[in-house]
Amino acid sequence: MLLLILRFKYLFVIVQISGIGSVFMMPVIGNLSDVYGRKLLLTFPLTFSIFPLLILGLRRTTVFFYVYYVLKTLTGMVTEGGVMCLALSFLADNGEKRVSAFGLLAGVESAAALFGTLAARLLPTTQIFQVAAVASITALVYMRIFLEDTTRSTDALEQQPILNSTNEEGNKPLKTTDIANKIPSPKDIIRLLKSSTTASLASFVAFFINIAQAAVVDFLMYYLKARFHFQKDQFADITLIIYSGAVISNMLLDSIAWSSWVSCIISKQVGPNEQGIAQGCIMGISAFASAVSPVIYSPISGALEFLRSYIETVAD
Repeated sequence: MLLLILRFKYLFVIVQISGIGSVFMMPVIGNLSDVYGRKLLLTFPLTFSIFPLLILGLRRTTVFFYVYYVLKTLTGMVTEGGVMCLALSFLADNGEKRVSAFGLLAGVESAAALFGTLAARLLPTTQIFQVAAVASITALVYMRIFLEDTTRSTDALEQQPILNSTNEEGNKPLKTTDIANKIPSPKDIIRLLKSSTTASLASFVAFFINIAQAAVVDFLMYYLKARFHFQKDQFADITLIIYSGAVISNMLLDSIAWSSWVSCIISKQVGPNEQGIAQGCIMGISAFASAVSPVIYSPISGALEFLRSYIETVAD
């Protein structure tokens, strides 16, 4: 039981550090992609995601295990959400049928997770990280060879943001040129999210729904492991069911998932030169919610467990 608790503590540390780092990195990555192009910035998270997998793919000793955790924590600040942020920005550059396009992307992501989980279910533990490393390298090579960078129009009319030059509260006009030409400060990000009531509400939805989802997933895994002694195959079976439903909802039902709608709403609230930073802000908010979720729910679950033990003691 002590080893189980330590493993989940390591997992929570990775999620928290990576999530807090993503709060700052996602808007930066998105904003730089607005300036230097999506393809160039997409190279970095795809490359960084390979190194932790190679570590455990080479050897699974204690030293390599800790090296993996350190690399995973550091690279997670860029890779966790970075690929999806830039992929959404790619689709937003085209500007047509965004809801369907975002829903299809979410469906593809769920399908990839489905097949990845199926591979983990069938492969022996010693080969999982090796296969994952090969898949990551293949994705990077495919992206560099076949993916064409999107071109954003330089027409003066299209350069104007969809929002008005002043926000709904009559505050200072948004300096989109400043945001597009430098690393965004927290003040820039807050002003971007406050530029319309719709954008603010969408960011609140992203924050609270990610807190709820992270709590359910993390503590469900812990409970199933502690109470029913679930192993890799049992966790894979549950994950297969979850991702199968996600594929159906996103690809066959034209996206009823909340994440696609939030991304689409945010995309329509900003101009063509702000798509990257807008999607980066939402991804950063989602990552921050996942990071603080264990901090919020751990005391609650501990209090409930203490209350349950107390009631059982009194009843006896």
